[in-house]
Amino acid sequence: MASADDFFAGKVFGLKSFTPLMNSSEEFSQGLDLTYSRKTFLLELKEYYIGKDFNAEAGYVPRVDFLQLNPRVTVN
Repeated sequence: MASADDFFAGKVFGLKSFTPLMNSSEEFSQGLDLTYSRKTFLLELKEYYIGKDFNAEAGYVPRVDFLQLNPRVTVN
């Protein structure tokens, strides 16, 4: 996603795994990356969550059951 003036940009994802015989509300992962950028400053927020029962059968996920928040402010 991006605004017409390119000041805002962002990405969002959500994934759900389906494991046979498991009925868990923690079989998902999600995240976002939002950025507001001007010449003199940058505001950014990254957030990632991987549920404790998320099963990435088609890829590699190094760990499960974590939340990562990464806010950043840069001023020139």
